[in-house]
Amino acid sequence: MTTECLNHGESYFSVLNCIIDKDYPANFVHFFEEMIELLGRESSATTLIGIINFGQILEQSSAEGSDLRACINSLAHQDDMRIRKHILYRRGDSGLHLAEAIGLIAEDLDEPLQNELLFQLGAGLSEQELVLRESELSDISEIQLSAALDQVTEVCQWFVGESAGLKDIFSSGGMPERFFLTNNEFRTERVAIALARVHFGG
Repeated sequence: MTTECLNHGESYFSVLNCIIDKDYPANFVHFFEEMIELLGRESSATTLIGIINFGQILEQSSAEGSDLRACINSLAHQDDMRIRKHILYRRGDSGLHLAEAIGLIAEDLDEPLQNELLFQLGAGLSEQELVLRESELSDISEIQLSAALDQVTEVCQWFVGESAGLKDIFSSGGMPERFFLTNNEFRTERVAIALARVHFGG
């Protein structure tokens, strides 16, 4: 990666050969709460390329910008694992996909809520997971679930074609496991299925 690429947000996507849509909505990119608040105060950071351009003007010593710098560096070095922490990136494929979008939303949920969703899905839980589910669910979990389902609705509206296909899978009694398999993490796949099932009413 050249210095010129590091200084011009557009260049990241030339290097990535259009793997990632630069106009992808900024609110679909996953950051820590402090970074989300910072981006919320920046009117130009409404898309992925806007986030990257904003990152170029942040003070390098700024603690609150460390999460964004980590995301930018992962793109600069095409680090698959680190890109996946922020963006619904599918290794070895072009474009962004609904399965990973819902997977990232699922990963952001607190563990007790994940366990509750898995329990409702009928997935087997360990004794420790059952105890955690029963002891730590709270009103906050309900708020978090509502927010997560709103996010699922938003990404489904962005990925219209894939959303229609996933809805058909649930309505026809198909196997959503295959749809979410690309997350490459068994727990993420199961929680994502549970979230999608609640969303589509399957």
